[in-house]
Amino acid sequence: MTGAQDGLVHIPLNLISSLKRITTWHCARKKLNKWECSHLFSSLVLKDGNDDWANERCLLPTSLEELEINSDHSLKTLQPCFPSDLTNLKKLKVGNCHYLESLQLRSCMALEELEIEGCGSLTTIEGLQSLGSLRHLKVSRCPGLHPYLEGFARQGYELWSRLETLEITVPSVFTMSFCQRLTSLRRLTLEDLVLTEEQGRALVLLNSLQQLVFYRCYHLVDLPAGIHALRCLKRLKMTLCKGISRLPETGLPRSLEELEILSCRKELADQCRLLATSKLRVMIDGRWSVL
Repeated sequence: MTGAQDGLVHIPLNLISSLKRITTWHCARKKLNKWECSHLFSSLVLKDGNDDWANERCLLPTSLEELEINSDHSLKTLQPCFPSDLTNLKKLKVGNCHYLESLQLRSCMALEELEIEGCGSLTTIEGLQSLGSLRHLKVSRCPGLHPYLEGFARQGYELWSRLETLEITVPSVFTMSFCQRLTSLRRLTLEDLVLTEEQGRALVLLNSLQQLVFYRCYHLVDLPAGIHALRCLKRLKMTLCKGISRLPETGLPRSLEELEILSCRKELADQCRLLATSKLRVMIDGRWSVL
């Protein structure tokens, strides 16, 4: 990419057909249009004769594999569009789009990773149930999406059985029936939530889970009592969980290989430090405990 005296970013036309990744981040306000870096996108879009910008749409190269959008512009609808149904977009990250209300993914059938963070006005994700290749899903700090996700989690979509990674801040989705559908889940990150006793029992149904992370769960007092029953769990991490002072009396899974504690209470850290063995590595605030 090259710069010009007008301050725009220019991409050679011969690169458009092979472009793999676009990231937009904090472009100058004077360059804003429908997207944070509208001049960048205008040099990439494959024109079809319509004024797609007026409809919150743009045509992106079919070769594109990664797209990251971080914008505080007043964009309400986001719909990545391509010249044909055969697209290569595998990773989409949408962050801090504070006015965004609808994310439309009907044209993103090849998507494998979807991350949405800090979009407080977002209320719906159209086409999510049709993403047959989706393996990694993150939804963080999007309170407007909670009702939508609660209803979506009750549906028996095949998407749930294929997920390998889930990071979410909506505790109400964790029901017994929902966790039973997550048959391929390997990593789960729970952020800023408190699990009820019933939800704790549901969590134990994740038989394939290998990594469990509790992140910024300030008000969580106890880990799920049945956590020891996660027979495939290899790594457990707690970060900024100030309410937890001790491990469950039932203990931790025998399969556990790594236990990491970061910025938690001293009582919890002291208890975890004593668990270090040749089979279980324990890290406290960035330092491995010595056996």
